[in-house]
Amino acid sequence: MDLPTCPSCGQSVLDDEPVSCPFCGAAMDGSSGPTRKTQQGTKKKPTAAAKKNPPADTPKRSPGKSAESTDSHDDDPFGIAEASPKRRAIAVAPKRTKSRPRLVICPMCDTKGYVPISAVGKNVKCRNPECMVPVFTAPVPDNMKKPERTHVNDQAEEQAAQLAAASSGKNPMMMYGVIGVVLLAAGAGLAWWLEAAPDTSALEVPIDINPNLVDAPDDTVLPEESRDPELLEPEVFDASAKIVQLADAMVQAARKSSNRDKALCRRHSGDAFLRAGEAERADKEFAQLLVVSRQRNQTNDYYRMTPRVQAYWRAVEAADAAGAETQVAALMKDAAKLRTGGSLAIEARIKWAAVLVHRGDIAAAQDLINKVQVDNSVVAQRDQQRQSVWFALARSAAEKGLPSETPFALHTVPQPAAVAVAEELVLQGQMQAAVSWVQAWDTSELQSVMVSRVCRMGLRTGVLTANTIGALQAEAGDTHQDRIAAISAEISQEQLQQTAARLLPATAPKPQEMPDVTQLVNYRAPKPAATLQRARLLTDLARSAAAQGSTNTAASAVIAAGQVLRSELPATADVRQASRFLDSSKGQLEDSLRSALSLNPAENVDREYRNYRRGLDRLATAAEERRLNLVSLLCPVVAADGGKSLAQALQQDPLLANELQLDPLCQLLAGVARLHGGTLPSLEAVTETRVPAGERTEVQPEVSLGPAWLKLTSAAQEAYERDLFESFQTDVQLPGLRACLRAKVAEMCARKSQMQILEAARSIATEVNRENVLAVAALWLTRGNHGDDVEAWAAEARLSPTALTQILSAIVAGLPAPAEEAAGI
Repeated sequence: MDLPTCPSCGQSVLDDEPVSCPFCGAAMDGSSGPTRKTQQGTKKKPTAAAKKNPPADTPKRSPGKSAESTDSHDDDPFGIAEASPKRRAIAVAPKRTKSRPRLVICPMCDTKGYVPISAVGKNVKCRNPECMVPVFTAPVPDNMKKPERTHVNDQAEEQAAQLAAASSGKNPMMMYGVIGVVLLAAGAGLAWWLEAAPDTSALEVPIDINPNLVDAPDDTVLPEESRDPELLEPEVFDASAKIVQLADAMVQAARKSSNRDKALCRRHSGDAFLRAGEAERADKEFAQLLVVSRQRNQTNDYYRMTPRVQAYWRAVEAADAAGAETQVAALMKDAAKLRTGGSLAIEARIKWAAVLVHRGDIAAAQDLINKVQVDNSVVAQRDQQRQSVWFALARSAAEKGLPSETPFALHTVPQPAAVAVAEELVLQGQMQAAVSWVQAWDTSELQSVMVSRVCRMGLRTGVLTANTIGALQAEAGDTHQDRIAAISAEISQEQLQQTAARLLPATAPKPQEMPDVTQLVNYRAPKPAATLQRARLLTDLARSAAAQGSTNTAASAVIAAGQVLRSELPATADVRQASRFLDSSKGQLEDSLRSALSLNPAENVDREYRNYRRGLDRLATAAEERRLNLVSLLCPVVAADGGKSLAQALQQDPLLANELQLDPLCQLLAGVARLHGGTLPSLEAVTETRVPAGERTEVQPEVSLGPAWLKLTSAAQEAYERDLFESFQTDVQLPGLRACLRAKVAEMCARKSQMQILEAARSIATEVNRENVLAVAALWLTRGNHGDDVEAWAAEARLSPTALTQILSAIVAGLPAPAEEAAGI
């Protein structure tokens, strides 16, 4: 058959009815000339200009291309050339599945992963994006052999080689000829092989068939008796691999320029690598932390302290003395640049002080904590420190799977940072070190508070049991015996009844009456240390009874605590009325002073009036502080039983009810009850102040917080939307306490597996508060086996890089530790 011939280039065209030449682009009917350079055909006579140009068969190059770059269509018109090894490599998965059961380890970076059985002996791609040589060959196990090469395989490879060589030629006819020759040769070889007499000698030898030489499809399960022993093991969760995967995602987020705090992101990624046992990668992240910190003219070296402290305790638990010393050496360098202010700095101080106490350097630990003590009379300083301490303890407790304590409990704690060090030691299982820390302080009130919180934390963590209570009592001394007994009464009903019979007063103390005019002149309010200590003891007993379900005993202890506090100062309502009279009736008050002091009616009493005013101001301040202390002491009791014991106490003691129901401060208690599944209707109904304070009386700022707190906790019990935290964004008072309360609500919702708390947290206006609440929710949702759901939500939520990193870090903290996983815990 005659093939059509191009009139321009003279090439034969294989198409039946061609319109244009596939080689030069000219019309086959001769109506148009070539549209591109021809490689063969009629050669035109070169002109003078053409002599200076390169040969016609050299393809033109665009100015932006290198000398090696050519038209891929001309070089390989059929795409026969091999693809790059990297494109052909099989991807390595981070998690073992039924379809990818074979473990492989990258020889370059030691990253682990899993591939299909069919991938053994083939190129696979390391899942570490930073690997220098990502493509390697998956090793072949001893029980798997590559099939022997046959002459058919050899012929196929020779054909492929010939095709590859042919693809580099410039003459299509030559290429077609080569292909035809190869096909003819392959056909002849195949015919010879099929006609050859078969060798049946091997049929006489029994064959030991290994089914593992056959690749099972991804959705096929091999028979139990024929499966690889490695595949018979149940699929387990690889915590280390998951943590590394999350850490890699944190690194990617940390590199984004829109980061609020790049150094904080590097802290979290470094912490994750430490948890996974990747010490070198952790050091790399911590080094980068310093780089990004200096770029912003900051000295955030102390960011690295908290992860390293956690690594220290892990080494102590594993009896790894060398590892512990390595962390201490690094910690000492960072401690030299530790700041005295800021939430993360205070948290680092608390955790580093606990390490120093454990190592016996108590004096250095005390110096570390004394530098962050604040003036409690300054509300802003007190609020900021309590926030820092609460978050530090909440994060440490969450690491052990323990919920946080109500933030209101810190209101009655003197020197909260020092107390937090004792609790941190107990959380790490170091009860003896905690006792040594308590004994190092010479203030009886502080020691008593420390002992009580050490005892309570010991019971929560299981460090303190019925068999070890006696040892703690012996070490703590006689001064604190009652406090330990009141808290350890939670262990059994028998112990509770015995302790209650001994500690509850037989008769109620007489309530303090309002001082008269003469007594208020130069009045000095008594120091509340003794009565406050007694009230703390009784509320400790009430909390233990509430936890045991003994409502009657708990209510009796609550009433006794209120009576003790009223025995020293008059009712707050009476003090407020006196203050209001002072503001509105100066003339009448001066007459009362003359009469009470037996002075002449015309005599000047300005000096006496000023002294009376100062005395009443002192009394009013003490009364308002006493009332706030009472509410703070009762909050843990309410949290223990949802408010049942307090509700009964309010019915039995009208004076206690009058004291609490004076203004909406009592709604703090009602909110705590709501948060723990109960209600206090009599306190929820207090929406107005019954007796306003005088103009000169400074009311506690927590009063305005009560209604917003109750609204928040009530909404958290129902189907809430994104505006859950809206009521907490309208007031700027006590920002530290508000941050703690948001986190506490998020924790409680997350522990109930309420995924919608993430959307609610995302609507928080302040960026740092939003990140903290998201982290708390993510941690507890992960502990509730919703880590994958949280990760998927974060991937779609369009979060800031810092917020995303905080969530991923919280997921890491919520996962089981690799050591626990290995031990089967």
